[in-house]
Order: sequence, then structure tokens, then C-alpha cells
Amino acid sequence: MQGRASFPPPPPPSVRMMRPPPPPIMRPSRPPPPPTSAPVPTSS
Repeated sequence: MQGRASFPPPPPPSVRMMRPPPPPIMRPSRPPPPPTSAPVPTSS
């Protein structure tokens, strides 16, 4: 009961429509691996 009261009530639909949607949070689990397969240009 107490835990439920701590959460704020959802905003009315009218306010939700006027407010722009929040940007999608994209969190990659791990960074992309380096392009090892790509050929490395040798200047020499």
C-alpha cells in the first residue's frame, strides 16, 4: 500500500497529447566490436 502511494499518478490524456513524446532511451548492452575484419590502410 505505501509503495503504491509513493508512485505519482499518471498525467491526464490531454496533457499527454500536448507534451512531445520522450526520446527513446537506447542503451547498448556492450559497445560494438572494432572493425577487425575491415582492411587497415597501410600508409607505408
